[in-house]
Amino acid sequence: MKRLDYSNIFKLGSLFIATSFYVFLAVKEKNLFFVFPLVLFFIIVFFDEKNKNNIYFLVFLLLYGFFSRLFYFFTSGYPYNLVFLIPFLYVMFYLKEIFFSILGLTKELKLFLLIHSLMIIYMIILPLKIDIFDFFVLVNLYIFPFFFFLNFKKFTILFNRLFVYFFTFTVFYALLQYFNIYFLSDMFYVKNVSFYQYTSLKLGNYYRPFSTFSSVEEFSCFLALSFIVFLKNKNRFSILFSLISFFLIVIFSFRTSMFIVIFMFFVFLLFEKKYRTFFIVFLFFLIFYEFLLIFIKIDTTVYKHDSRFKTILKHNVEPFIKNFETYSLKNRIQKVKNDIVNLKRKPFGDGLYLSSKALDKNIDKNIYETSFLNLLFSGGFVFVLYFVLSLLILIRKINIFTIFYIFLFVFSSLFNFHFVLPVILKIIFEEYDGY
Repeated sequence: MKRLDYSNIFKLGSLFIATSFYVFLAVKEKNLFFVFPLVLFFIIVFFDEKNKNNIYFLVFLLLYGFFSRLFYFFTSGYPYNLVFLIPFLYVMFYLKEIFFSILGLTKELKLFLLIHSLMIIYMIILPLKIDIFDFFVLVNLYIFPFFFFLNFKKFTILFNRLFVYFFTFTVFYALLQYFNIYFLSDMFYVKNVSFYQYTSLKLGNYYRPFSTFSSVEEFSCFLALSFIVFLKNKNRFSILFSLISFFLIVIFSFRTSMFIVIFMFFVFLLFEKKYRTFFIVFLFFLIFYEFLLIFIKIDTTVYKHDSRFKTILKHNVEPFIKNFETYSLKNRIQKVKNDIVNLKRKPFGDGLYLSSKALDKNIDKNIYETSFLNLLFSGGFVFVLYFVLSLLILIRKINIFTIFYIFLFVFSSLFNFHFVLPVILKIIFEEYDGY
């Protein structure tokens, strides 16, 4: 008698649960388009099973924002984007493979996964007001990105081969948006999104490109990732793409990514031991900064009648002209000061909330554009302990992607990124001995 393969039974069970859930919603809401995520999930699994790799799931993550807006459009603005369940279903489907991949990790990486998962679960249950949909959204955002590619072998090599195509496609898509050419689903999203919650989408009287991603921030950090990936490949072709990445960051006015890329360029020069080049470029930036302070005197306020070029110019030079005392930075500093008072009252944190669907429906809670601050005021001293432990683990084998990850983590909303976060972590994981 053949031994029963429980993994296949579990996979069939996962497919059955997914099918039942989405079909039930389609019937309940009287809208056939509610099965769209289910069809998408079946397509991803079919091709990944056929080719025995995770490349199609990687493509899905690259197009996550596009698929999300498509679902949002088909369901006329349904409040819960059920595309977010696909990563959960994917992990459940490949649970056996992921489990054995975890067993193959080094002790340090196992510890990293454990303390991260425990910290997020702690912050999710802290408010003691659990909404099942919000719970799944939070788990997908903060936990599952670490498990997506664990069973993806030789990821970095394959990723480097495909990255030129990924980059070209996303840039083309972004340029269409830059010139106000939108797909119906993207336009529906732009017209219906709340700018109170997504202020970075609009700059003056213009929309900033978000390409195929779920947010402007993730697209901007994708360009920063592109800059690092191409720079590290060290050939003429990749250097050209690296320059294109930086140029796009400037013309799309992604200031945080601009400063991260500049910083990472200096880190790259140090890793390559190009100290003379480091000194010359650093001196150039100092002279450039002083030049802006002394000779450039312009009103950096963005008006509705300003052209796109003028708007971008004002936005890019504002930190230099105002000595980094920008309006957005002042607001963030003031919010941090207010929340520090709350942190003193609740030293173990206030719980992890969603910006648009907070568990207590108070959308003013914990809205930050950085993972560090969002998690700090969510987890309090528990998060501080997690951050210190994670830092000690990751810097054991320090490389340019480790520094990039830490820098993005401190200055961006990295943990909300469906594509950039798991890609960076997978590359870091493959740098460790024994993986």
